[in-house]
Amino acid sequence: MFRGAFKLFRVAGITVYLHYTWFLAILFFAQSPIERYSNSAWSYAEAVGLFAIVLTHEFGHALATRSVGGKADTIILWPFGGIAFVNAPRRPLATLWAIVAGPLVNVILLPIFWGLTHLAMAHQASLNLNVIKFLYAMQIMNIVLLVFNILPIYPLDGGQILSSILWLFMTEVRAIRIAAGIGMLGSIALVVFLLSRGGSFAGNIYTILIIGFLFFSARRAYLSAGQRSAPPSTHSDCHCPHCHNNPPVGLNIKCPACNTEFDIFAAHAVCPGCGQRYGHVPITCGQCHATSPIADWLTVTTVDAGAPKNQQ
Repeated sequence: MFRGAFKLFRVAGITVYLHYTWFLAILFFAQSPIERYSNSAWSYAEAVGLFAIVLTHEFGHALATRSVGGKADTIILWPFGGIAFVNAPRRPLATLWAIVAGPLVNVILLPIFWGLTHLAMAHQASLNLNVIKFLYAMQIMNIVLLVFNILPIYPLDGGQILSSILWLFMTEVRAIRIAAGIGMLGSIALVVFLLSRGGSFAGNIYTILIIGFLFFSARRAYLSAGQRSAPPSTHSDCHCPHCHNNPPVGLNIKCPACNTEFDIFAAHAVCPGCGQRYGHVPITCGQCHATSPIADWLTVTTVDAGAPKNQQ
């Protein structure tokens, strides 16, 4: 279904895919110069644990989306985290709940990892030290993921939460553009902050790649929202005979005589393939909902309001 990804499993009607580049990320992660364990296998276990947290987070989004009547049936894991393909109802509160549910999963995991870590530390005399380090690492990674995800940088959860809240007070398009604009500025600020701490570019390459991905995702959302806010193109030379509303561009029909598909208004109701006339076709106005033959919409006299030529 997804290029470069393969199916892992399916549960609760949700299919989980894994991108092949995830293995490169886990190799990079596990071979970090930070030595925490006496056995390198624990480093790989830590990397798997990180993506297990990410997967649980994405299931939170998916299940919350379903709870408000939306559609969610696919999750893909890749090096930059996870993506739940969700389609919540186009309402601000429904969208807000679908987004908030992801970080809420991390909040629920906080006391669980805290409890397991302290329980392990209380029995450290009888436990392998690597177990304690592993649980502590899971606790810290869950906190870091939670904090990072709620940053108001679109398309992180925090940025989408901001967009959903703004949507309560303005149009969805304007809310997305504001959140995406903040996201682009926030991405730049994160890179500046990261490099200002004295770290090298090469040493922070993975984090910078993630931030770069966020910047371009926010930019794409900003531009897409702008396109959606643009008024649809209309035919200025045609209008509804009742309310004088101009019809939209792209009202295509397919000529049954020659199978040519054409915009009936742009062609003035004449098939460009065979010359068949369609002035009799009824058109319903999207503004006043009145229905009239297309011949009545046209301000040019190139159509015959009667039947097609082959119907004598």
